[in-house]
Amino acid sequence: MAQYLRSPNIREVAADRKKLFERLQRNAGLLDRPTMLAIDRYDSALFRNIDHETLSSDARQRLDKQLLIFSGMWGLVRTTDQIPDYCLAMTSRMPQVGTLAGFWRAPLSAEMNRIAAESVVWSLLPSQTAYAWAPGKHPTYRKRISVRFRDQNGRDISSKVASNPVRGSLVRFILEHEPASVDDLGEFIKTTGWTIDKNKQFRDGLRVGLVLSAPVTSD
Repeated sequence: MAQYLRSPNIREVAADRKKLFERLQRNAGLLDRPTMLAIDRYDSALFRNIDHETLSSDARQRLDKQLLIFSGMWGLVRTTDQIPDYCLAMTSRMPQVGTLAGFWRAPLSAEMNRIAAESVVWSLLPSQTAYAWAPGKHPTYRKRISVRFRDQNGRDISSKVASNPVRGSLVRFILEHEPASVDDLGEFIKTTGWTIDKNKQFRDGLRVGLVLSAPVTSD
């Protein structure tokens, strides 16, 4: 990515890609910026709902060891990594590179397949971001549970910021309770009001698909 961040011809390269240009401008000089822990750097509703400072000591250890963040700039990020402020989503498209999910796919997959070996993996990633991890024909994980989210009207909001609060709450629940299957989400369902759509649930070998639907509220 560095060649694009430092390119003297960046205006010409991104002349017809205003959004991309603005992102790259925001990232200019990022290697000289001050850093902080990733868990403090990311401040979306997802991370606010994890509320890491109030986790139990065991859950905090799991946060630091097990929570992995897919980043368009850095590839794979742990909560304990020191990173500067930046703006580059995994779904961004770069000139001569294509989507960053595709750019990172090979190295990120190799690392994820090593880390996930014999583990139960909960994936709360939108499909465009999840593309960066290719488990291959012979996955190393014991089970992979992929979760999608729908609003009150049944619309898929998995790739929308509207899903961030519930995703953060679910991450927190996973860290605190270590659920090994969909059946272990009972307390989460009870306390949040979100429900499991049984008609959308599936199992394909080591993969489990799960759809959570938002609670319906009356006016």
